[in-house]
Amino acid sequence: MPVFFLVVLGIYGAMHSYLLLKLCIAFPGLGRWRLALAGFMLLMIVAPLLARLLERWRHLLPASAVGLVGYLWLAVIFWFCVLMIPVDAWNLAVRAVCLAAPAARSALVPARAALVAIGGIIVLGLCWGLVEASRLRLKTLTVEVPHLSPGGRALRLAQISDLHLGPRSSRRRVAQVAALIKQAQPDILVSTGDLVDSSFADAASLAAPFRDIHPPLGKFAVLGNHEFYAGLEHSLAFHEAAGFRVLRGECVTLGEGLRLAGVDDPAGWRGGDGSRTQERDVLSAGEEPLVTVLLKHRPEVDEASLGRFRLQLSGHTHGGQIFPFHLVTRLMYPLYTGRHELPKGSTLYASRGAGTWGPPLRVLSPREVVLITLKPASPAPSGTMAAEAPRRQQPTTEVHGDGQ
Repeated sequence: MPVFFLVVLGIYGAMHSYLLLKLCIAFPGLGRWRLALAGFMLLMIVAPLLARLLERWRHLLPASAVGLVGYLWLAVIFWFCVLMIPVDAWNLAVRAVCLAAPAARSALVPARAALVAIGGIIVLGLCWGLVEASRLRLKTLTVEVPHLSPGGRALRLAQISDLHLGPRSSRRRVAQVAALIKQAQPDILVSTGDLVDSSFADAASLAAPFRDIHPPLGKFAVLGNHEFYAGLEHSLAFHEAAGFRVLRGECVTLGEGLRLAGVDDPAGWRGGDGSRTQERDVLSAGEEPLVTVLLKHRPEVDEASLGRFRLQLSGHTHGGQIFPFHLVTRLMYPLYTGRHELPKGSTLYASRGAGTWGPPLRVLSPREVVLITLKPASPAPSGTMAAEAPRRQQPTTEVHGDGQ
């Protein structure tokens, strides 16, 4: 972990050095302002860490202010590098051409013009990101399942993920999520991790909107990596206050042929707090034919588990959260968002999440609450789940709403 943080700080510091260098080239008359800019950037490098420390010391107002500025700046510096590096690559290529054709120098992009244009794009990105992050949609999809009371009623399961609740969380946004869930009227509510992201003192006020939701078949959750970062004891207490039963390497049968299974995020057992129970062992429990829904924070698939669950619900990636970071996310998690049909009749849905982490922005990755209809299907002749579970993908629709 220390090595990881040193690498991250090194990369983040290099990004700031790059920005400072470009500013000095574009505006050579900065003079003594260079020292002030360097000091500001040094503060921004440590701002996310400083915000965390202030939270632990219970200085919540300063923590919120430092965190807001520091995380917004993280988006600024990310977009700056994404936009500026291609400009420098273009200028480098033009200078190479100029060795043979000096007239090509006119194609060079001036440093000041590039910075002004990039600054304008970043401002637009911030405005767009704030607006998109304020909106919440209800995403709906249908999954046909065997053994679920054939000819009987369908079950409605609502999934929330990655709210990252902490001292900077807007109570209006929490109420927005809770209101949309109540509007959807699910039979079951599940949280697929990172519901809470800090051991802040007034957590009970953010848990209250979820405590007032009472689906007929209950509320269940699994722990994500940030629950362990925030502290296991606090995270479990928050889930209890919100009325969730946390599944930690265990299954629960809900009747009507439905079973939920849940496993801890690997960050837990790596840090010594999580359950090491393997999901394949959890899924092998029980002999009766049941429709199994696996709750697992990260959208990763254990090949040994395929065919043992009909539906895996995950989160973690936020769908990339801010464009074009989804390109990095997709490299790490190929099934990073949306619905994916898997071998042996299994399906995975990776939610974009209902909150934000880091920058309070969303760009081309809207926040969502997912409503999944588990529709009974006539059993196929074969006795294996691989044959019983339909492979046909059902149409997915989207309903947009603000949850108010």
